[in-house]
Amino acid sequence: MRGLAILLAALLAAAFTPGVASAQMKKDTVILNKKVGDRKEYSGRVLSEDWKTTELDTDGDGRADKTFQTADVDHIEYNVDHQPKYMVEAKLLKTKDPKQYMEKLSRAYNDDATPKFVLQHAYYNIARTATDLAKTEPAMAASAIDAWQKLFARVPDTRYSIAGRQELGAFLLAQGKNDAALKAFKELADGPYGPAVAQSAKMMMARTEMESKHYPEAERLLTQAAAGIKLTDTEALQEVKMLQCRAIIGQKRLDDAYAMITATLGEKAAPNKTLGMLYSVMGDYFAAKGNYKAALTAYLKVPLMYPETDAVEKASSIRLACSMLEKLGRGKEVEGVKKLAGE
Repeated sequence: MRGLAILLAALLAAAFTPGVASAQMKKDTVILNKKVGDRKEYSGRVLSEDWKTTELDTDGDGRADKTFQTADVDHIEYNVDHQPKYMVEAKLLKTKDPKQYMEKLSRAYNDDATPKFVLQHAYYNIARTATDLAKTEPAMAASAIDAWQKLFARVPDTRYSIAGRQELGAFLLAQGKNDAALKAFKELADGPYGPAVAQSAKMMMARTEMESKHYPEAERLLTQAAAGIKLTDTEALQEVKMLQCRAIIGQKRLDDAYAMITATLGEKAAPNKTLGMLYSVMGDYFAAKGNYKAALTAYLKVPLMYPETDAVEKASSIRLACSMLEKLGRGKEVEGVKKLAGE
C-alpha cells in the first residue's frame, strides 16, 4: 500500500510539472512563408491571429512567447481539438461538394464557444467558395457578398482584412456593382494597413472610377498613389503612369496621352508585365483616335507577345481586340483571335 501511495504521489507531481504539461499540450503549427528565416514551422497553442500579428504559446503556460507578423505566416494547422468538429469534417467536402462544404461550415455563424480567430477561417472559406461558385452560378452572387460582409462585421481585425477586401472589391466590380466595389477598396485605403496597402487600394479605386467613366477622379487618385511610390520602384511608377494615361485618354486629352506613352517607351527597359500594359493603353489611344487597325495591332501584342501581363489587363485587351475587328468589318475573325489568345 505504501508503495502504491508513493507511485500515485509521483504521478500527481508529474502531472503538475510545467515540462510535462507542455509535452501533453495538443499543439497547433504555425507555418511561415518560405522567404522568412531558416526555420519554417513553430508548434504550440495559437492565442490570437489577426491581420497584423499571430501569437503563439509554445510552452503551455497560457502566455504568448512567440509573436509573428501575420504577413509572414503562410498558414496555421490548428489541432483537431482547437477547432470545432464540423470544421474538421468540412475539409472532406471542400472539393467533393462545395455547397455541402459551405453548409457544414455555416454552423460557425451560430458558434459562440469557439474563438473568433479560429472561426474566421470558416467565414472566409464560405465567402471564397461562394465567390468561386458565382462565376458559373450567378444566383450565388448575393450569398458571396453576404458572406464577405459577415466576415468583416464579426471579425473586424480578421487576418483576411486586406486580401478579403481585395477579393470582394474585384468580385463586386466584375458584377457591375461599382459603388460597392469602391467602398471595399476605400476601406483598405483608409484603414490602418500601411502606406503600401493604401497605395495599392487607391490604384484599385482609380480603376473602378474609370469603369464608371469618372476619369478626372481616377486621375486624382492616381496622382496621390504616385506620390507614395519610391523613385527607385520603376515598375510601380510605370504602372501608375499607364493608368494615368488611360484616365487622360478618357478625358480626350490625346496629345497629353501620346506624350506620356512615348516618354514611357523611352525610359529604362520595363518588364514584360509592364510592357503588356503599355501596349494595352496604346490600343486605347489609337481607338480613341479612330485608328482601329493600329488599335487592333496594339491590343493583340498583349496576349501574344507579353503573356505575363496582368490577367485582367490581358482579358480586357482580347475583348477590345475583338471589338476592333467588329469595327473593321472583320467579325468572322473574332473566334480565331480568342483561340489564338488562349481563351
